[in-house]
Amino acid sequence: MGNNFIKGTFWNPLKKYALPIKFAVTLIVLTFIYLQLKGKADFFDNLSKIILEFRTDIKKRNLMVLVVIMMPLNWMIESKKWHYLTSEFCAISFLNAVKGTLSGLSFGIISPNRTGEFVGRVLFIPNKFRIRGVVASLLISWSQLLITLIVGIIALLVLVFFKIQYDHFSLLFVGALLVLTFLLLVYFNLTKIGSFRFKSKRFKSIIYALKVAKRFSFKSMSTILAFSFVRYLIFTAQYVILLYVFSENFDLLNSVIFVPVSFIMNSIIPSITLAELGVREMVGLKLSEIYYDDDVAVVLSTLSLWIINILIPSIVGVLIILTAKLFPDK
Repeated sequence: MGNNFIKGTFWNPLKKYALPIKFAVTLIVLTFIYLQLKGKADFFDNLSKIILEFRTDIKKRNLMVLVVIMMPLNWMIESKKWHYLTSEFCAISFLNAVKGTLSGLSFGIISPNRTGEFVGRVLFIPNKFRIRGVVASLLISWSQLLITLIVGIIALLVLVFFKIQYDHFSLLFVGALLVLTFLLLVYFNLTKIGSFRFKSKRFKSIIYALKVAKRFSFKSMSTILAFSFVRYLIFTAQYVILLYVFSENFDLLNSVIFVPVSFIMNSIIPSITLAELGVREMVGLKLSEIYYDDDVAVVLSTLSLWIINILIPSIVGVLIILTAKLFPDK
């Protein structure tokens, strides 16, 4: 099956279903968005009232505009990561990298913890490279998760040290340091997975696909990790700005600690597709109870960030999927 998949014959029987598949994906994504936003009337009421106040508060209005402007920058950097890594095994245009990234977001929004992003990304690379594209996409996702874990763990340590004042902090610090070291070692050794040898035929096709990882050097892995960190700074800044816009008693230091803790909690808590927004809201409220102490600002910021960074680009991604050639000949 592995060779047939690479050559493209695996896709041939599915070609006649391309149009129904496109419309099915579109319907599922739009239904998901509707169900996520259903019951959020209070959020939109509060948001509309605050937006009306922007008429007199030019500073906050401009900051809100800045948050929106940062969204395309965020996804351009993610597209650059995808373009950079795929260039190791095939040539695609940056425009196709952008299309693949946004399409991936649409598939990700309807999958648990956005694990399905690779499906949309590989639509815009040649058919024979799609398995390699899956591996590259997983490495990119892991790089972003790694940054979230690293910064989140550091923020948790700061939170424990200054707020909770845990008696065994030194032990906790050493444990966190070991975890971070382990995560980095795993990340920079992922490229060696293609070197493993299995006698079982069951693993041969899988390892054949994973051999693409051997192409990625330490420099490549470091570069996409750097891109991931820049992305992290962008959506951290967005969240902090939104907290400032919606908070009555904004505290910069609290916000800078709160945001990474919120991100890491959202990353490590498994969420089914239709509950993702609810999980984000729940995490924000729980952290607000024990630390931030501004429920309204946290909820408004969390939902606004999701709408700006996930919902809007996902809708664009759906439109791109409708124009994509799902099962190319090559």
